[in-house]
Amino acid sequence: MPQKQRRQRIDELLAYVELADRAQDLAGRFSGGMKRRLMIARAMMQRPGVLFLDGPTAGLDPQARRNIWDSHG
Repeated sequence: MPQKQRRQRIDELLAYVELADRAQDLAGRFSGGMKRRLMIARAMMQRPGVLFLDGPTAGLDPQARRNIWDSHG
C-alpha cells in the first residue's frame, strides 16, 4: 500500500475506533479498552473481505461497543 494511501487509511481507522486524538501516543500507554479498539483497527487495515474476531468488543466500554457495532469501517 503506498505511503499516502496507508496514512489515509490509518487516519480513517483511528477515527472509526475513536482514537484519532491519540494517534501520536505510544500504544503501551493505552488503557485495555483502547488497546482493544486499536486491535480492531489493525485487523481492518487491509480491508479484508471477511474478518473473524473472537469477542472483539469484550472489554470495551458500552459507548465504544455501540459505536463499533453501529458504524461501518
